[in-house]
Amino acid sequence: MVKYFSIFKGIYTGIFISVLSLYFFSCSSEFQDNYQDKDDGYLDIAFFKEKTRADFANDGSGSFTEGDKVGLYLQGDKGLSYRELTYSGGQWIPRLKRNEFGEGSISLSAHYPATGEQQNPETYQLNMALDQTEDGFYNSDLLFSKTVVGSGVYEADVNFGHVLHRIRIFLSGSVTSPEVKVRSLTQGNFNLLTGEVKVSGTDFKWITPFKDGEGNFAAVIIPQSTLPYRDDDGLLQIVAEGKTAYFNAPEKTEENNDLTFFESGKQISINLTLRPGVPELAGKTLWVYGLNVPDFPGKENLTTYKLGEKYGLPQGQWLRYDNRYYEEQYLTWAEGCG
Repeated sequence: MVKYFSIFKGIYTGIFISVLSLYFFSCSSEFQDNYQDKDDGYLDIAFFKEKTRADFANDGSGSFTEGDKVGLYLQGDKGLSYRELTYSGGQWIPRLKRNEFGEGSISLSAHYPATGEQQNPETYQLNMALDQTEDGFYNSDLLFSKTVVGSGVYEADVNFGHVLHRIRIFLSGSVTSPEVKVRSLTQGNFNLLTGEVKVSGTDFKWITPFKDGEGNFAAVIIPQSTLPYRDDDGLLQIVAEGKTAYFNAPEKTEENNDLTFFESGKQISINLTLRPGVPELAGKTLWVYGLNVPDFPGKENLTTYKLGEKYGLPQGQWLRYDNRYYEEQYLTWAEGCG
């Protein structure tokens, strides 16, 4: 008697996952075409930006475009103020008089895209878009920067960084037209003064990610623990050729570090090789004539080997590999098996 095991019940048989955690590369973006006289009393702010809705690149780079708006909180001697600046004609308008905010040091907290002035800027409510195709992806991304302008200083460089976490999915193999969804907590709080962001609530939802011209997928989520995505419905749902499979969040990064948190300003890249299985055999026990093999002893009684270990295995015995992403069970060949 031989038991036939098909990964994910015949849906996908080849999986390779690599995880890459990195900070998105930054790319400078012009502020003013002509700097003004520093004695005119205006505060000259140069924004540097990693990515825009209008200019999407895989490394996160980009530049501001006409009509982009930045929200800016300024904390100085005269209290907390909010200004919204618009990129127009190569300049950010309106220009800001420094003495409107005090003579001492001024703390600048900038976010993009602008949210408008908030009554409670420390608890701005985030609701991630469930449809991140097209503009839904770009509109969901958030950038933040905080800097301090010293007393008597009239210039400031504001270097934006990503607030959210990005998940990128690369699919290969012979399965055609797969549909992908990303599972996540989608509500959170964003502190517009410090840049801190955290999830709120326990309602998990499915996000439809952005799909680029090469057939790869990307979604942004609120930074959060990875633990809820290692059981139940996991992190990814993939539907293809009438079958559905679920994939857990990886446990390790490419550097072999534990992946315990989807960190702010970082991303993971997941590579999946998808191949059609044999669904009519999945999960079934078959009689195969002409073979003499031992009965399957049950998963709990199998000897477990490290993934990739192929030499020196016992002959004619059932075994399994320690694979975090899917179950692998084999029967080694022995003389007399047929």
